[in-house]
Amino acid sequence: MNTVDIGVIVFYMLALIGLGFWVSFTNRQKKSADLFLAGKSLGWKTIGLSIFGTNISPLNIISACGLAYSYGMVACNFQWFAWLYLLLLSVVFLPYYLKHDIQTMPQFMLRRYNESCRRALSWFVFFQVSIGAGSVLYAGSLLTSQLLSLPVWQCVGIMTLISVSFTILGGLKAVALTDSFQSIVMIVVCSLIGINALNQLPDWSVFSEKLPPDYWKLLRSGDDPNYPWQAIIVGYPIMSVWYWCANQNIVQSTLGAKSLEEGKKGVLFLSYLKLLVPILFILPGIIAKVALTDLHKPDEAFLSMVYQYLPHGLIGLAISVLTAALVSTVTAMFNSGSTIFTLDILPSLRRNQQTPTVAQGRWVIAGLALLASGIALALDRVQGFNLFEKINSIFSFLCPSLVAVFIWGVFWKRISSKAAFYTLVVGNIPCVVLSIGYLSQYPSKAFYPNFFLISFYLFVGLSILLIVMSYLFPDRDGKARPIFNWGEYNQQQQWLAPSLRWGWAVLSIIMTSLYLFFS
Repeated sequence: MNTVDIGVIVFYMLALIGLGFWVSFTNRQKKSADLFLAGKSLGWKTIGLSIFGTNISPLNIISACGLAYSYGMVACNFQWFAWLYLLLLSVVFLPYYLKHDIQTMPQFMLRRYNESCRRALSWFVFFQVSIGAGSVLYAGSLLTSQLLSLPVWQCVGIMTLISVSFTILGGLKAVALTDSFQSIVMIVVCSLIGINALNQLPDWSVFSEKLPPDYWKLLRSGDDPNYPWQAIIVGYPIMSVWYWCANQNIVQSTLGAKSLEEGKKGVLFLSYLKLLVPILFILPGIIAKVALTDLHKPDEAFLSMVYQYLPHGLIGLAISVLTAALVSTVTAMFNSGSTIFTLDILPSLRRNQQTPTVAQGRWVIAGLALLASGIALALDRVQGFNLFEKINSIFSFLCPSLVAVFIWGVFWKRISSKAAFYTLVVGNIPCVVLSIGYLSQYPSKAFYPNFFLISFYLFVGLSILLIVMSYLFPDRDGKARPIFNWGEYNQQQQWLAPSLRWGWAVLSIIMTSLYLFFS
């Protein structure tokens, strides 16, 4: 980098901080609902761009590019498969959440099960969000450390302070606006990397000459040692259902929509944006495989492409956008964790039932930031895994119990509260034990199958536990427990408007064509 790049970085970050102050002082929140749900004022474009900005964090950018460098088109599965679970969010979970006035995932537990399940999930999701925030802080701090030659611990502190300023000052409204702004810039910058890199290649034949045939396959053979098709088809969906349908920091933006219809439009818009991710982040990894011969680690592919194919000034802009993507992801997680603690955990710890204040929410955000910083520093000590494996394996082990309780609870009224509680509490013990063994490589890394397959096995086992216990300990309190009723939602014309049906139909044709082409 030169002085031009440094100037661009400083200007960009000051502009984002100024936007956070502007939102804070021109839209002063009068109640905690405005801080956490943006006063239910978000339009479909803001929703789509906000979630997209949260999703394309430095963690996903660097790890996706590195995964493409190592394994090729298989990396696209983790972007293109998302549309199925976003459709599930649009037609099932979002109408369900809004109909029953569910603002947080623990509130779902209270409506569907009981207070014990709500408290258990509140703590579970709070620590899950903390781990997520710590993971993204760790990835961003690694990037910052490489750029500035600073120790990782110092970069963790810098990134945490910047992220906290956005969340405390502006709430979800500031997070959504900064997400939208940096998402557009991210698309432009990454498009330029791909275009410049392709223009400098001698011809297209270098891809066929230097890359093996399976490099272009979305689904690999069942005996592939790294990513067999079973891991993609049956394993990856477990984490996807959690991430897109029951993940607080993703779902929260849709719950801040002006209306159900506006939320559904935002989800569809996001699904189309996901088509761009392979072009933006995975294509540079594939090009790096044929154009760069001196890479020491696959995770260095994206940053190497930035330095190699962007002029000065745009290098600074690219680094600024990566930093902004980190900030947007962490601020969304801070806001989500604060929402859960303030609205779900704090009232259960106090004798009175006073309405949580904005000041309390901001103090919780500060505490959550410290916890996430500690997690980021702990992750730095885990060795032997790349970014994609390290972070995704953690959540693959943590999400099966949550997915089992949500999926079965939404669709089947027989699932009981006691069964859900023990699935969340006791059922997570083998998940935690397996995650520790996997990350510590005990007895060896080769001992374990792909972590997505482990997630599927855990989901099946916990589903059996949940169903058996529901028959053994059924609910007998007479409480009405809402489940998703397809006929009721369809009768109220809450399924999909004609324009949305056409949008999803076209998207399904595009996705089917892509998988047939890269088969």
